[in-house]
Amino acid sequence: MFPRARKAIVHWVMKSLAEPGDLEWSIFGGARGGTKPLKLGSVLRVPAVNAAIRTLSEAAATLDLHVIRTQGGKETVDTDHHVAKMLRGDVSEWLSGFELVRDLVIQALTDDKGGRAWVNWYEGKPVEIIHYAPSVIDVDTTRETGQPVYRIEGREESAQNIIHVRSPFGKSPLTLAADAAGFAVTLETFGKTFFENGARPSGVVRVKKSLGLKGLKNFQDWFRAQHASAAKTGMPIVLDEDMEWDSFDLTSADSQYLELRRFQIEEIGRAFNLPVTFLGDLTRATWSNLESKNREFLSYSLEPWLRSLEVALTRALFTPEERETLSVRVDRDDLTRVSLLERTQAAALAKQAELAPTNDLRPWLGLPTSDDPAANILRNPNTTSGAANPPPMLPKPEGEE
Repeated sequence: MFPRARKAIVHWVMKSLAEPGDLEWSIFGGARGGTKPLKLGSVLRVPAVNAAIRTLSEAAATLDLHVIRTQGGKETVDTDHHVAKMLRGDVSEWLSGFELVRDLVIQALTDDKGGRAWVNWYEGKPVEIIHYAPSVIDVDTTRETGQPVYRIEGREESAQNIIHVRSPFGKSPLTLAADAAGFAVTLETFGKTFFENGARPSGVVRVKKSLGLKGLKNFQDWFRAQHASAAKTGMPIVLDEDMEWDSFDLTSADSQYLELRRFQIEEIGRAFNLPVTFLGDLTRATWSNLESKNREFLSYSLEPWLRSLEVALTRALFTPEERETLSVRVDRDDLTRVSLLERTQAAALAKQAELAPTNDLRPWLGLPTSDDPAANILRNPNTTSGAANPPPMLPKPEGEE
């Protein structure tokens, strides 16, 4: 077994109140400006918020991680490096590389201090990665330079041992979307109460003379028994001659409930920089703009998180000397790869333009390389070999002209 982080004695940490955090606000009874603080569990029950976090984290985790070795200006994939083997398999006894990346991105999307994990170094190389609970690994930044200072249960830890995926602005997207998420929770609660408990009556029975408390209760019980059920919806109401029925019409606010919920999906999408089509809203989706939305997702929504992951993993899994030639790279081919027909057409055009030989294009199509020597030569298949690449001349048999 590799040595693990020993249980440390909790140390006192002095912090400035110039930039109070959540703990300082709760201790001194203050309140942040804006919406009421929301619990993470209640916010994640909002489908749009849940979809945004899952879309970004799972899309990043499904991509393969490679160790790239750069020498002489040429980049090659080092599949035998121990870091590459660890990221492809299990980073610890209970955590896989897929789960590590997913959990780091989820934490970066929901925690202001970003996604954090501890790297266990043994004999000069990383041997396991542990993603602790958010409260275990704490991080503060110096006011002068913004340099992060890491602590594990109060004990200061070297930055070399911490994988840190940070969010922009020093705040997580979920925190910046607190108002939109809070309003979405309010709409969810209102809709549940409205349709479950009958928060708004459908009408009123006007009685011209007093029935008394007992008579009113008896009439109320009789009326509910006759009309208060889904099976009796639409049945005619028979009233006494001293009674009148007045129905309530829906107000403009009631009729715009669905519009408000759809608008909140758009607001949450803006907060996470996601097209609403990835949040399940296909109201304005067409065959023409859906492809552009997919490209927008790759370029503007997911790419910044992939770059942050690459930098954080490279910094924590390699020494400064190793980082001169080694780096962690996310393979984006699975997301940027188009349909098989379009890939085949693109490969054919590259072959005709003599941009790449056949053996360089076949792996891009998921095919093995060919043993034919001609597959390694730049040659346009639509033209004759001519003088540029003359075929080898076979020797003639003896005695033949």
